Amino acid sequence: MKFFFSKKAIIAFLIILFIILTVIFTPKKDYHPIQQQKSNQQKNAQVDTKDHHSQKKQSTSGHQFSEYLLALSWSPTYCLERDPQGNQPQCRLSGQKKHRFIVHGLWPQSGNYKMLQYCVNDSEIISDDIIQKYFYLMPSVGLMKHEWNKHGTCSNLNQTEYFAKIETLYQQFDVEKMLTNIKQTTHMSLVQLKSDVIQSYPELNDKNFVIKCRKNKLSEVRICLNKTNQLRECRSFERKSGACRKDSDITIPF
Repeated sequence: MKFFFSKKAIIAFLIILFIILTVIFTPKKDYHPIQQQKSNQQKNAQVDTKDHHSQKKQSTSGHQFSEYLLALSWSPTYCLERDPQGNQPQCRLSGQKKHRFIVHGLWPQSGNYKMLQYCVNDSEIISDDIIQKYFYLMPSVGLMKHEWNKHGTCSNLNQTEYFAKIETLYQQFDVEKMLTNIKQTTHMSLVQLKSDVIQSYPELNDKNFVIKCRKNKLSEVRICLNKTNQLRECRSFERKSGACRKDSDITIPF
């Protein structure tokens, strides 16, 4: 049996065949409600994150805290352990005189076991004027930048006010006279060391300052203050970290 098709029928058949093949072999994009929901959540999360950072930047002033901790670092211990060659300015002789206590930092405390830190997202540059003026307190540009960005930004003070407050406290507690009797590496009990620190500022007592050690060497003296620079009793969490051993002599490098 022979079948005869007109040209029109053949053309129509080919067109229909082309459409069918196109439909069959064209990739389909399936709609998955769960995936779409996740995508929407991710987009919303990105928006929320931007809003969060925006709010964080806007709330860098007016941080709530009630206390300060003034940390004084015994420079000879730092230099012995981290820069025995004396390459850093802190570890060089200053007018043939070694640095003794330098300021590690002034730290705002909320009073509820919390130290406020990094209250501004972006790091800020310390002005050259501030570096030159207060370098004798903190003889390390890196330390000054670190302390401002980590703690100073939470103090509700600008840079000038923050470092001026540090200088005021440095002078108030007569830090330059602290442990001036140490002229060579010495060993003494914790009780004697506390007594020697108090001699430089008699208003200090065992409750309002803490001595910190590292590998049983004098590391820091930390003084507990309120916002108006008055001494306060140190809290238990301020005493625990890095506490010196009471059952053996403490080494005071020089």
